[in-house]
Amino acid sequence: MNKDYVLKTRWIWVAGLALAAALLAVVPVSAAETSGDDGVVVIGADEVIEDDFVFGGESLTVDGVIQGDLLAGANTIVVNGTVEGDLMAGAMSITVNGEVQEDMYVGAYAVEIGEDAVIGDELMLGAYSLETGEGSSVGGDILFGAGQALLAGDVSGAVRGGGGGVQIDGSVGGDVEVGVAARGEEPPFDFSRFIEDAPPVPSVPYGLTLGDDASIGGDLTVTSTEEFDVPSGVAAGETEFRLEVPDEEEQPDFGPTRPGAAVGFFAGQFVLKLVRRFITLTLVGLLIIWLAAERLTDTVETFKARPWASLGTGAIGYAVAIVALFILPALLILVAILLGIISLGGLTPAVLGFGSLGWGGLLVGFITAISWLAKIVLGMWLGQIIWQGIKPEGKSLIPPLLIGAALAAVLTAIPILGGVVGFAVALFGLGALILTVRGQAAPPTEEPAVAAA
Repeated sequence: MNKDYVLKTRWIWVAGLALAAALLAVVPVSAAETSGDDGVVVIGADEVIEDDFVFGGESLTVDGVIQGDLLAGANTIVVNGTVEGDLMAGAMSITVNGEVQEDMYVGAYAVEIGEDAVIGDELMLGAYSLETGEGSSVGGDILFGAGQALLAGDVSGAVRGGGGGVQIDGSVGGDVEVGVAARGEEPPFDFSRFIEDAPPVPSVPYGLTLGDDASIGGDLTVTSTEEFDVPSGVAAGETEFRLEVPDEEEQPDFGPTRPGAAVGFFAGQFVLKLVRRFITLTLVGLLIIWLAAERLTDTVETFKARPWASLGTGAIGYAVAIVALFILPALLILVAILLGIISLGGLTPAVLGFGSLGWGGLLVGFITAISWLAKIVLGMWLGQIIWQGIKPEGKSLIPPLLIGAALAAVLTAIPILGGVVGFAVALFGLGALILTVRGQAAPPTEEPAVAAA
C-alpha cells in the first residue's frame, strides 16, 4: 500500500472549487447545433457531436452523444447521454446520469454519479460532496478530496482519498485507502450558507461508515485520530488503522536557571538562517559560473559601468513583470473568447495550455531573477572589490562569489533594513540582467582625441 495516496489533509476539495472557478472562463464552442440561449445549452437526445466539445456558460445538459472529450465550465452540468472521451469540468454541481466512456476529472461543490450511470475508467475530483448512486459503476479508480463522500455504487478499481466523512455502501474491487476526521470533529467550512440555491447534498456522518452491503476486494487502510468499527468480512484483505496524534508545538525550555538562554536560542536561529541563505546563494552562484561564467561577468560589468541605468531598467522591468503576471490570464481568456466567436474554438485548449505554460515560465523566471540572480550579481560586484584589495592579481570568480554570498546573506537578513536592501538589490540586479541580455552592457567609449593642428 502506498501511503502517499492517502490524502491526510482533508480540505483538498478547496482545490476542486478553485478548478471550478478557473474552468468558468472557458468559452462556448459551436461543435454542433444546440438549443438554448443566455448561456443555457441543451444537446438534444438525437444530436451527435463528432468532435471534442468545449463549453462555458450558465448550464449545460447533454442528452445526446459527444464522440470526443467534453471540457466545460458552468454553474450546472448534467450528462444524461454519452461522452465517448474524457469529461473535464468545473461547476457548482455536476451530475452524470448517462455514460462517460473514459476518464472523468472534475471540480465542483457537488458531484453526483446517478443510479445506473457509468464511468468507464478513472474518476478524479475535488469537491465538497461526492455521491455515487446505487447501481452506478466506475471502471477504474476513484481518487478524491472532499468534505464528504457517499459511495453506494460499484468501483472496479481502488478508492483513495480523504474527506471529513466517508461512507461506503457499495462494492470496491481494489484497495481502499482513506483519511477521515474523527467523530464529533468540527466540520469543514461549508460554502452553501453563502450560496443561493446551493445544490442539495446527502448527509454523511464524520469518520468512516461501512454499510450492510459494503464490500472491499483488497486492503482497507484508514488514517484518522481514532479507530472505527469494521464488520467482519467487509475487507477481503488486511485492515489497518494509522492513528494520527496531533503534534504539540514544542517551545524552547529556557528555564529560570538559564538566564540569557532565550537570547542565545534566537541568536542561534538567526545564525542558522544566515548559513542556509549563504549556502543557497553559493550553490546557485557556482551553478551559474559553471554554465554561464561569461554572461555573469558581463552582467557584473554592466552594473559597474551603468549602475543608475540598471536601477531604472530594473524598476521598469519589475513593474512590467508584475503587470504582465496579472494581465496575461485576462488576455488568454479574451483570445479564447474571440476564437469561440469566429468559430475557431478548436484552438482554445492549445491557446490556454501554451499560454498557461508561458505565464508559468514568466513567473518562475521573475522570481528566480529577483530572489537569487540579482543578489549574486551585486554580491559578485562587492566580492570583487574586496578580493581585488586582498589579491590584486586574482582572476578566479569563486572567491568573490563566496565573499559576495556572505555579504548578501547578512545584509538581506537584517530586520526591516534587510527588506529595503533586498528590494534595492533586486532592482539593480534585475536591471543589469536586462541590459546584458539586450546587448547594451558595453561601457561608453571615450571620444577619440583630436590631433592638434
